[in-house]
Order: sequence, then structure tokens, then C-alpha cells
Amino acid sequence: MVCSDGRIPQLGATSMGHLDPTQNSQAASEKKLKAYACELEQKLEARTRELAEALQQQTATSGVLRVISSSPTDAQPVFDTIAANALRLCGATFSLVIRFNGDVMELASFHKLADPTGFRQAFPRRPHLGGANDRAILTRAIAHIPDIWVISPR
Repeated sequence: MVCSDGRIPQLGATSMGHLDPTQNSQAASEKKLKAYACELEQKLEARTRELAEALQQQTATSGVLRVISSSPTDAQPVFDTIAANALRLCGATFSLVIRFNGDVMELASFHKLADPTGFRQAFPRRPHLGGANDRAILTRAIAHIPDIWVISPR
């Protein structure tokens, strides 16, 4: 029995050669135990990943709340913190925060944009169905676009 990561669980040894019925039963039980051990290990790894992700999200939320409480009249530091945390949480190359005022979309903040000129020139503007952010605003739902380059070629 081999776990999905290639390791072989060690739960005991079986004798080689001919096995009597008791040994066959023990071998079958050992095989089941090894499979169960692999399954439990996979579940533990999944839960550990989920816990780490939840901790990252809570840390990001805490950072945003801290900025809100420290500057209750200035929204810009909040947008900047959201952009920085979104980039880290998503493992992205850059991030944008877009604010919709009910009529037009405005670029509220960005983080790690090598050349923000193009993005700055694209705002303010009215939303249209071409982009994910625009779709989310217009439909008031999550917009999933599997390949953004199909819609907006480079």
C-alpha cells in the first residue's frame, strides 16, 4: 500500500510465502489499516491547509479592521490595505480595488502594479459586460471567467 504522496505506511510486517487462513485475515486487516492510515493522513493534511488559509484570512481581516479604526474618516488607507492583503491571500502578481459609486467604476487602490498608467487611464468608466469586475457589478454576483484573455486579448 502506498499513500498518494508515495510514502509506504509502516504498520507491521507480514510473513512471506504461503499464508494460512489466520495470516490471510491478518494480511487483509493490515492492508485495510494501511489504507485507512493513508486516508487519515490525507484528511489531516487537508484540514491543516484549511486551517492555515483561515488564519491568513483572519489576519487580513484584522489588518483591515485595524486600519479602519485608526483612520475612520479617510478611506484610502483602508483601500490600500485591502489591495495589499488581497494580493497576498490570492498569491497574485498585482491587485486592484475598484469602487462603484452607483454610476461609474473608479480605481480606488492598486498594489504592485509595474506600470499602473493603463489602469489609471481606464477609470473612471461605466461598467460593461467585458470584464469580470464589470460583470460582478452589473449582475451583483460572482463573475467567473475561466480565461480572461479569450474576452480581452492582449
